Amino acid sequence: MKTSRMFYGWWVVIASIMGMIISQGPVLVFTFGIFMKPLSAEFGWSRSQVSLALTIAILTAAIFTPWIGRLIDRKGARQVAIPALLLFGVGIMSLGLLPANLVLFYIAFAVIGLLSTGGTPTPYAMAVNCWFIRRRGLALGLSMAGIGLGAALLPMLAQHAVAALGWRWAYVVMGLVIVLGAGGVAWKLQNKPADLGLFPDNQPTASGLPHSPDKVGLNAGRALRSRTFWLIGAAFFLAALAINGCSVHFVPLLTDRGVPAGEAARIASIIGIALIIGRVGAGYLLDYLFAPFVTVFFFIGPVIGILLLYSGATGVTAMICAALIGLGVGAEVDLIAYLIARYFGLRAFGEIYGYLFGLFCLGTAFGPLLMGVGQTLTGSYDAVLLLFACCMVVACVLMLFVGRYPDLHALQKGSTVSPPASHALSGSSAS
Repeated sequence: MKTSRMFYGWWVVIASIMGMIISQGPVLVFTFGIFMKPLSAEFGWSRSQVSLALTIAILTAAIFTPWIGRLIDRKGARQVAIPALLLFGVGIMSLGLLPANLVLFYIAFAVIGLLSTGGTPTPYAMAVNCWFIRRRGLALGLSMAGIGLGAALLPMLAQHAVAALGWRWAYVVMGLVIVLGAGGVAWKLQNKPADLGLFPDNQPTASGLPHSPDKVGLNAGRALRSRTFWLIGAAFFLAALAINGCSVHFVPLLTDRGVPAGEAARIASIIGIALIIGRVGAGYLLDYLFAPFVTVFFFIGPVIGILLLYSGATGVTAMICAALIGLGVGAEVDLIAYLIARYFGLRAFGEIYGYLFGLFCLGTAFGPLLMGVGQTLTGSYDAVLLLFACCMVVACVLMLFVGRYPDLHALQKGSTVSPPASHALSGSSAS
């Protein structure tokens, strides 16, 4: 008796989850707060000085991510992601050798930022978008939920490693985790169905020939000239500035309020758990509802969470803050991927994603720096927290002006780039 086999696209999702667990966000951003005080204590640097290293790393990633995206468009997700992860793991291990030299500290993080670019969501989002059309939102949400798993697990692993082995060996442990995880990614990640003689969604075309959704859409130049691109980019820059700024400093903020480091790390891990819920929940809703409205819904949570942090949250209230902020973090990356597929198509997905993710990285870079500078200058995070709440409100407003989904086939043939201003509440099937 012939048994049914799981659609290979779901294996691609599983490989993407593994890749996302050990990606730039969980490894660099979400564990950085664990290393912040040990680095400050050993070298005598202020938090703003230490935070600048992460800013440099993310800025470097922002600069090179569009180039990596172009490389993915030409070579394929698998060919870029696997060697990049191995190099990223070795780079993280090398941080255990850092000397007491601030300039070398910044140079090391610039190199790490460059090595992290292939381990961003770009290759996985490209692969998943090629494998799925009808269930694209859910598939993206599940694959990007790996960031949530990483954000929940890696800070606790880093905290235990720092406590047991010191921060230097903790970096070695983190690097080894990345190298081992790269093997899991290599196991099942494939670029697109046509490479295996399969079809998106496991649905054969009328001609019986593999369909390539990566051939439909705008080139990067036309996307960059559109109003839609810059509305989306500005909204996610502001969201990344606020949400990731709070996430990186969440542990130091709580310990400043008298919360023990171990408990603070456990509370911060709720961000990762909520991130998973946000990823999967946003992905599911994207298949049924208008994507900008889904985006606004998931941006409202961090507004409330940041305001609660400003009010002096600890204990249970801090857990609620972590959950609300985590929901926003959870929706970001897969929302960007889905919005690109719906508004610009997959023809130049990697490069367009690279530019938008670069803007997202700029926010991620400057958010923690602003938090660190605010704390250094005033001894408190309060002023920056208020600023971040305002940023999230503006991001919500920008997303309401994005407009309805365009006809990608018509745009590709040369009609106007900017979609009309009226909204569509449905139309979840991708062109």
